[in-house]
Amino acid sequence: MNQAYWLHARLIKTLDLTTLHSLLLLSVHHPSTLPYVRAAFVGHQPSLLRHSAAFPFNTLIRASAADPSDALTAFSLMRAAAVPPDLFTFPLLLKACSLFPFSSVDDPRRHPGVAAHALAVKHGLSADLYVANTLVRLYGGFALLDAALQVFVEMPLRDAVSWSALISSLASNGHDETALDAFRLMQACSPDAAPDEVTMITVIMAVANLGAPDLAAWVDRYVARRGFVLKAKMGTALISMHSRCGSMDRAARVFDRMRQRERGVRAWTAMIVGYAAHGRSAEALGAFDRMVGDAGLRPDHVALIGVLTACSRGGLLEEGWRVFRSMERTPGMEPRMEHYGCMVDMVKRRIAEMEPGHDGDYVLLSNAYGWIGRWDEKDRVRCAMRVDGVAKRPGCSSLRV
Repeated sequence: MNQAYWLHARLIKTLDLTTLHSLLLLSVHHPSTLPYVRAAFVGHQPSLLRHSAAFPFNTLIRASAADPSDALTAFSLMRAAAVPPDLFTFPLLLKACSLFPFSSVDDPRRHPGVAAHALAVKHGLSADLYVANTLVRLYGGFALLDAALQVFVEMPLRDAVSWSALISSLASNGHDETALDAFRLMQACSPDAAPDEVTMITVIMAVANLGAPDLAAWVDRYVARRGFVLKAKMGTALISMHSRCGSMDRAARVFDRMRQRERGVRAWTAMIVGYAAHGRSAEALGAFDRMVGDAGLRPDHVALIGVLTACSRGGLLEEGWRVFRSMERTPGMEPRMEHYGCMVDMVKRRIAEMEPGHDGDYVLLSNAYGWIGRWDEKDRVRCAMRVDGVAKRPGCSSLRV
């Protein structure tokens, strides 16, 4: 705050625009100063009107972006001062408007983002590349795909960000096949617009949702041909894609291609969960042990659910207990309800092997599922008792006289 006070004092003495810009930029890099800087700006605004330009207002909108209401207030100050917006104003304003909530039952015309779009058209700035890209993301984020497509089609120029915004809008709204069609169209119509890592991750996840192994192999080859470095996010996305498309061998090859430092908890977790989902329990347990031992990483709760599920499905009761006890001994890794559920599943298998007709075991298991909130499993145990002809013996008590 001391720097804000010093710059404000200098602004009072000099009314220098450079000092004003420095004060406003301070609020961008140090958000805690924003209320003070905004008040100082509003107080000095009338004396600075003769020097009015968009930059101070744009900077204030940018500094207020975390709170869309504050950003709109800054834009209102700009309009009240009769300062025309420039090419930088609307991308900042639209990004802030995207933070306003919107649902399918709302009238789009009442949303501030739509009003900002109308103003951009009025000022002849809606066709600007950066404004249009922000508009595509805005409408895509609100599932207004017709509006997003209209903006995209009307763009006189498109770059990689434009295509990425369109592909992301389609994929995030469940149109995975159309998103892949847009990706192919990008290569045909804009060969100079090379996809970036964000675009590729979106494409990878679209293929994963479709569960198409041929497409998964094609995307993997495309990534290699383009020379992408398999960083943590992209590598993990590829592993998940191959796993969901039914090929853990390809997932393992991607994991091996990743640099050691990029194999974080998420990449290891994707391998563990993938092996567990494909019934390769020993490999899931082996990956978990290498993650904790060789890589020295601390597993998250998803990795632990994965390895416990693998132990349950593979009948690895002792190994499952080993993992579970290690959680109990490690601060910050206390078992959650889901982990207890995995352990109940392992108890379940052993009961079926040891005493399949013992009613007490079934009752205890049913109660255990109830304690952890897995009511469907509780009902299934009760149904299994009826199917297997296991009747619950009535309780009795004795009284000694």
